[in-house]
Amino acid sequence: TGRSLLGLPQRQLRDLRGSEMAMIFQDPLSSLNPVVPIGIQVTEVLVRHRKLKADAARKEAVDLLDRVGIPDPTQRLKEYPHQLSGGMRQRALIAMALACSPKLLLADEPTTALDVTIQAQILELLKALVVESGTALLMITHDLGVVAGLCDRVNVLYSGRVIESAERRELFGHGRHPYTAGLLASVPRLDSPRGAPLLPIRGSARDTIPWTEGCAFAPRCDNVIDACIGRPPELTDVDGSHQLRCCNPTTVRPVEVLG
Repeated sequence: TGRSLLGLPQRQLRDLRGSEMAMIFQDPLSSLNPVVPIGIQVTEVLVRHRKLKADAARKEAVDLLDRVGIPDPTQRLKEYPHQLSGGMRQRALIAMALACSPKLLLADEPTTALDVTIQAQILELLKALVVESGTALLMITHDLGVVAGLCDRVNVLYSGRVIESAERRELFGHGRHPYTAGLLASVPRLDSPRGAPLLPIRGSARDTIPWTEGCAFAPRCDNVIDACIGRPPELTDVDGSHQLRCCNPTTVRPVEVLG
């Protein structure tokens, strides 16, 4: 069983952050200190959490940068964030996050600021490192392509709450929440006829109601019924590990919605 972190004092939380759990942020340029060389930013994690001496920390930092695919790592340690490309900065952040072999790695849209080619490289790197180290990866993303290629289990959130949770194949093949179906239907397909219109979810994220007054997705939902308004739906088991928060789930499979 796990332990609750909500009541831990700040000092214990600081000890956990970076050691047992780490995070890769969305924008590597704003996540790194612009006036401190990369080497110092990597080694301070090793000194703080692994209690390494300066020389040992520097040697380990070189190994970490090499492990994440940064060429000439000894030279890169001397450079500042602005001297690295976006892909290299993101790799440096990954090296810092993995420095202490955390049990949990949080990745918040780690490829958003990168071009498509570098995105693929970073995702392959994350996948390989997670398998190698045994670290659990929690990916926060709006990109369903990333979800399909990287994740084992998917939690779909709307207005801050999980509205559907299932194994990846189960969700893509048998997703039941109207919001899940809408997300999948809005993805452009390579086999669509030329000029075929996109299928966005109607309304906008501002068209919502508080969860205390019912389902937050109700104003945008094509399946809305009276039961959706008045009290919030509970997250209930549908089948095995598949959970759903919906009063009137869709009967159309997402793969059928996608055509």
